[in-house]
Amino acid sequence: MTHAELVEWVGFNALSPIGDDRADLIGAMVAATVMNSQGGDRGRPVQPSDYMPRWDAGDEDDEQLAIAHERAQMQAMIAFTAAREIEQNVPPEKRTAHLARVN
Repeated sequence: MTHAELVEWVGFNALSPIGDDRADLIGAMVAATVMNSQGGDRGRPVQPSDYMPRWDAGDEDDEQLAIAHERAQMQAMIAFTAAREIEQNVPPEKRTAHLARVN
């Protein structure tokens, strides 16, 4: 790779970052959107920051972080299953009304 190509890639990365930070944010946005579409967390809206991994957490937070991670995964699976059931069992013209009753 030439110096010019490296500079071009550095500039591109500044405009449109590629990497784990961006992937974590996108995943958190998807998780929050799915949760909010199913009524949030006990009726409260969730934020993408609720699903962002905390890489700087200390050892004392590892157990709580693992529990929170498992809870987020379970909530996402529940929301996905509910959406799949609605998609399979409720006619398209009645889905909006059905979702309003579920939430």
